[in-house]
Order: sequence, then C-alpha cells, then structure tokens
Amino acid sequence: MSPVALLAGQVTLVTVGVVVAWVVAGRRLPAPWSAIGWGALTFPLSQVARFALVMPVTFLLTQVMGPNLGVVNTILLVVTSGLFEETARWIVLRHWAKRVRSWEGGVAFGLGHGGIEAILLFGIAALNGIVLLLTADTVRASVRGAAPDQLPAVDAQISALQALTVGSAAAGVYERILAIVVHVGLTLIVLRGVRTGAWQWWLTAVILHCAINGIVVAAAQLGGTLAAESLLTVLALGLLWAALRGPVSRRTLTGEQRG
Repeated sequence: MSPVALLAGQVTLVTVGVVVAWVVAGRRLPAPWSAIGWGALTFPLSQVARFALVMPVTFLLTQVMGPNLGVVNTILLVVTSGLFEETARWIVLRHWAKRVRSWEGGVAFGLGHGGIEAILLFGIAALNGIVLLLTADTVRASVRGAAPDQLPAVDAQISALQALTVGSAAAGVYERILAIVVHVGLTLIVLRGVRTGAWQWWLTAVILHCAINGIVVAAAQLGGTLAAESLLTVLALGLLWAALRGPVSRRTLTGEQRG
C-alpha cells in the first residue's frame, strides 16, 4: 500500500473510531452530548493559549542558544502541555461545563478532549504528509535554491514518509487510543477536584500529564517506538484502573461530598 493511501486510511480510521466512541458514550453511559462538546472545545483552547506562550519563548531561546535548543525545547513542550491542558480542563469544568459533574460526564468530557486531539493531530499530519509526498521534487528544488542547508532535513522527512508501513501506521493509531485513555483518566482527576473544591487534584493531573509525556518522549529517544508505546501502555492501564476501581472511579465520585 502506498504511503499516501496509508496516511489517508490512518486519518479516516481515527476519525471514524472517535465518532463511534462519542456515539457509544452518549448512548451507553449515558452522558450528555454537551460533555463531549465541552471536552472537544477544551483541547484547541488550551493549545491557543499554550502556543501564545511557547512561540515567543522559543524565539527568545533561539536568539540566545541558537537553533540547537535540544533538551530545553523538549522540556518546555512537555511542561506546557501538562500545565495548559489540565488548567484548561479545570477552568472549563469549574466555570463553564457546570452540568458535567458525574463520572459518566467526566468520561464523556475526556473522550471529547482526547478524541478531537487525535482527529486534529492525525488530520494535520496526514495533510502535510500527503502534500509533501505529492510535491517532493518541487519542494526539494525550492529548498535547494532558498536554503540548501535545510535540504538534508527535508530529505529525511520525505524518506520517513516513504518508508511508512501498515505496521507503523497501526502503531500510530494504537498510540492515540492510549492517549485517549490517558485523557479520560486525567479528566476524572480534575473533575474530582472541581467537585470537592480541592485544587490539589488539578495539580496532581498537571504533574501526571507532564510525567507521562516526559517518560514517553525519553523512552522514544532512548529506546525507540516500541519502548515508548510499551511504557505508555503501562501508564494508560494505571489510569484506567484509577477510573474503574481506584480514586476516580464511579463509586468514589458518586459517594464523595461535593464542594
């Protein structure tokens, strides 16, 4: 199968899967569709605020450190991801999505947040990848004339896309499924804080989010995709346990005093 077809199939599978998950959640939990909608709105809001900070900070760091930001830039992205996404969750749940107070609503909110993230990330990546593959020669010629020092990086990106296989495409889909599970668990942690008025639950979600991202990024760099996805599987299962049997389970949230 061609890389273009794999990219198109990947984003189609993810989009259909997310929509099916939303429909099932709305009918089987049951949960209000507004909970899914608020979750889907929270992710892009968090990213607008996040990159309003990240872009100028990265520009300033580049002026000071040059293009080789390396670990500093990775840490910035990891920390801001957890801080802005969990803070956005807290603000939306506390002040706007006031009907989302049940465990079922929290699960739906998390599915909305993680689902729209998956659709947007895969959609943007697939579109960019398809365009690059279809215009590879033109892009190479343009870069060769305007910025020849960037040509090796462009060639590496094109080669990586051309080497895409069914297995690697499936691994990407699997990673998004795990990420959605993580988002559901983190949403329930924040929701417990909103229900009780205890900001420590928000802080717990921020720390967990940053830690999970940091661990997965480090594992990918040191051990490759298999190591990263293996660790993410373990972490996602831990949050799944917390949501089903642990501190943010239905029984715990239902029996807890609201703040």
